Amino acid sequence: MSEQMILEWDRDQLRVLSLTGGGRHFQVLAAGTLPTAEHVDPSVSAKTVGDAIREWLNSQGIPLGDVDVVLPRDAVVVRRLQLPHAPDDELPDLVRFQAATKASTSMDHLVLDYLKIPGADAAQGLSVMTMTIDRDQLSRLTAVLSAAGLSVRTVGVSPLTVARLVELVGHAHLGEKQADVVVFQNQGRVEVTVLNHGTLVLSHALRLPVQDGVVEPQSLKSELARLMVARTQAGESNEVGRCFYVSGHTDEGVKEILHKRLGVEVESIDLSGVVTAGDVRGYESLLGAATREHGEKLHLDFLAPRKKREIPDRRKLYWGVGIALALLVASTAYLVFQSKKSALESSIEGLVDRELDLDKQLKAGEPRVLAHERLAEWNESRADTVELWTRIQQHLPTT
Repeated sequence: MSEQMILEWDRDQLRVLSLTGGGRHFQVLAAGTLPTAEHVDPSVSAKTVGDAIREWLNSQGIPLGDVDVVLPRDAVVVRRLQLPHAPDDELPDLVRFQAATKASTSMDHLVLDYLKIPGADAAQGLSVMTMTIDRDQLSRLTAVLSAAGLSVRTVGVSPLTVARLVELVGHAHLGEKQADVVVFQNQGRVEVTVLNHGTLVLSHALRLPVQDGVVEPQSLKSELARLMVARTQAGESNEVGRCFYVSGHTDEGVKEILHKRLGVEVESIDLSGVVTAGDVRGYESLLGAATREHGEKLHLDFLAPRKKREIPDRRKLYWGVGIALALLVASTAYLVFQSKKSALESSIEGLVDRELDLDKQLKAGEPRVLAHERLAEWNESRADTVELWTRIQQHLPTT
């Protein structure tokens, strides 16, 4: 069975969960909380904090290696954006451009990822949920954990990990048929997440006051009212289908307020069938990070945010192929030319050799030719003696 390590990077503590298993069953190997604020304090060097974290992990018996990081809801900025319809390849740039008009900080200083809301009203365009984190904060996180001997694989957020945990225990179609609410509580920390169209459409976090170890949930009423107003402004109905409550220590006061304000029964999530060994109470959001993700609807990673799919520029390749083909044609033509030239040169050399042989033969037979010519001339000039004497007598005197 594979061993996993999940770490929650909170502003005043670090929580670590080491477990083994996969699928739907896990065994907790170790779990611990390190109260500290130095990990987010830039005045303390990353190496100093990393060394302290490594020593603490060794004391807890937690081996070093790869780690998945979970950020609490209040560590990120969540904003819903309404965009015109655009192809998926162009959507990342469009989201970033629209987010820049809403953000008070330059996008160069932020890391942004988003969730697409596929079932929103098509007439109004396209809706997305953006989450941003300060780039310096993310760099600090990776530097500290690297100094501690840990290799960060992913950086997610707790609302999504808790939602995946609810899906794991038997609610596979969370927020697909109607709006579902998932509430995660760890002492005074409460995160309320609304899921619709199969993905996150609203998320809010608050810190309830704690007196003598007892949580005072009264302020939750006003926060829920604000949440409902925000849903109305986003064009969502306030009707809720189901409400799931995730907490290692059930707070009946919180459940009662949720029941009265939302008007539905609040179902507590039982993890006894998922965790076969060990105690995971208080670490539910970390356990959710160990579950397998179902598609892109609940996936977000600040280390690998959604970006425009780069289409490779093939012009250089085409130019290279064209030049290579041209060189191939030129080299082939040159080889053919050289072959023809070589054949012609060989033919010329053969003809020259033949000419020299014939010339030698002519020179060798030249004396015979001259003799035949002279003989022919002599034969032409030869005269009959009797005839010649008769002619001479004709010209001689009669005496």
